[in-house]
Amino acid sequence: TIRPARPGDEPHIREICYETGFLGRPTSEWIDVNQALFTDFWLGYYFKHEAANMYVAEIGGRIIGYIVGCYDTRRQHHYMHSGFIVDMGKGFLVFKYRFGVKTIAMLWRLLMDGIRYGYPRIPWREYPAHAHYNIRTGYRGAGILFALWRPFIQRGHDMGILRANGLIVMTELDLKKHYSGLYSVFDSRRTTAYANADPQPLFLVSVILDMHKSDPLL
Repeated sequence: TIRPARPGDEPHIREICYETGFLGRPTSEWIDVNQALFTDFWLGYYFKHEAANMYVAEIGGRIIGYIVGCYDTRRQHHYMHSGFIVDMGKGFLVFKYRFGVKTIAMLWRLLMDGIRYGYPRIPWREYPAHAHYNIRTGYRGAGILFALWRPFIQRGHDMGILRANGLIVMTELDLKKHYSGLYSVFDSRRTTAYANADPQPLFLVSVILDMHKSDPLL
């Protein structure tokens, strides 16, 4: 069942986000950050400002996936440069967040990546919508991702917003593939953010999606 998220779903959405935060695997295999900090970074904006654009996949009463989205990325950018900083500051003041040396090292690598490689360009003005999604291990590859995308795309159609952007981590092999009919690669840059846990070359890749070309998903 794919349905709009309800307030009571928040703990399950956060759990899935944390369980899949390292390229589909548990975040703890990558960095030493607690669930509150990690999921507030990835989901805080949507819980606060995009509750109408959150959907979950449910099987037998268990939530096994989610998609959260935004149809105007400028709103998220505004939050990340204002409200997010305030919310993070409050969280640290009350000792809500915890992190360790692995997280500090990852942030340092990200900073160095920006100097050495730069970050992918994202055409959020021309492709204003975006979505963030995750699915529990054991339920992937069964059409659940497409099922989660359908209500997001349908609402975009209803609003006249037919273009979306995204940011994905890819291997070198994945980057060479063609994704016609799903999305197209816009820009890519090398990343060492995951070097402590995955030695293979990885890339941060910005992608674009023309949602009207994905009508079969509806």
